[in-house]
Amino acid sequence: MIITNANIVMSDKNFRGSMEFDSDFMRISDSNHHGLGALDFEGDYLLPGFIEVHTDNLEKHFVPRPKTFWPNKLSAALDNDRDIIGSGITTVYDAISIGSYTRAKNEIVHDVINAVDEGIKKNIFKADHFIHLRCELSDPDLLENIEKYCDNKNVHFASLMDHTPGQRQWQNKEKMIEFYKKDNVVISSGNIGIDEDLIRSNDIAMKAERENRPKVVDIWKSRKILMASHDDTTEEHVIESSDYGISIAEFPTTMAAVKKAKELKMANILGAPNFIRNMSHSGNVSVNEIFQEDPFFVDALSSDYVPSSLLQAVFKLFNQGHSISKAVSYVTKNPALILSLEHLGEINEKKKSDFLRVALINNTPLIKEVYKSGKRVA
Repeated sequence: MIITNANIVMSDKNFRGSMEFDSDFMRISDSNHHGLGALDFEGDYLLPGFIEVHTDNLEKHFVPRPKTFWPNKLSAALDNDRDIIGSGITTVYDAISIGSYTRAKNEIVHDVINAVDEGIKKNIFKADHFIHLRCELSDPDLLENIEKYCDNKNVHFASLMDHTPGQRQWQNKEKMIEFYKKDNVVISSGNIGIDEDLIRSNDIAMKAERENRPKVVDIWKSRKILMASHDDTTEEHVIESSDYGISIAEFPTTMAAVKKAKELKMANILGAPNFIRNMSHSGNVSVNEIFQEDPFFVDALSSDYVPSSLLQAVFKLFNQGHSISKAVSYVTKNPALILSLEHLGEINEKKKSDFLRVALINNTPLIKEVYKSGKRVA
């Protein structure tokens, strides 16, 4: 198939041109093709498919409202897949919680993993899905739960979290209460009507974190699973992660942690929703401020809880003066390098033909078409 009159965005340049492709190759030209049958992109952008490292969007489809569990598990996974591919994400690492303060996530983990496994096995997802296990170190039962899934062949990534009240992301306890209050699952304060069993005492949580961290690292290292630290807040947190051999800092919460991670040659993955909103939902450092200080501190962006935020972030960066190639790299080439996905992340004759057609409507990006392995899927 041939596409013509496209604004083709490569890793180092963009130009109006044409592209011939099938499932295995892309042949790119900086001149337009005038033959019959070519698809006219009408000047729209041709971008690489996005790569998502950490999104918990999947879990929302299993529990769409507090304490409301969707009965058809595969349907929930397919609904998430439609969200993902419709946002231009062609490769996704579905972040699934193992251990949590929220009982809902503990109850659904088996169903969520099974549904992803089934979708992959039956080849019914439009995007490529991998499992990212979010390991809550403050859970005393974490190791028992990890053992159930650590040899699952679809698990390709693990992050180490500590959501103890007063620690890391939730250093500000009031922000934690504000965040969880909407789901009716926060610390009981007498007027919220919350189940106290969902929050452990800090002593228990902190003891579990100390004991679990080295054991969890060993589990994933022995299986050659890529790991990230999550919500590092202090320089000491980052140094500890680096000392364990972890090379990725996921959502560091302070400028100090961001800078220390780069000093230690760790890759910083930051939140696209934070960047779009110019602020963190939990009171942490603004990604916009990090970019303004020095883009060097940002390696990749993650959609976290809003899949469409990757697309919006690309064009916000472009509007701020970054080249379109540089803006796109934060959600394509850079995460591909971090995840060792050498066949993805660029419009390049040596890469897999996953790409998007994107138009700008009143300066708002709109995904018109999504191609996966050379086949249109959305």
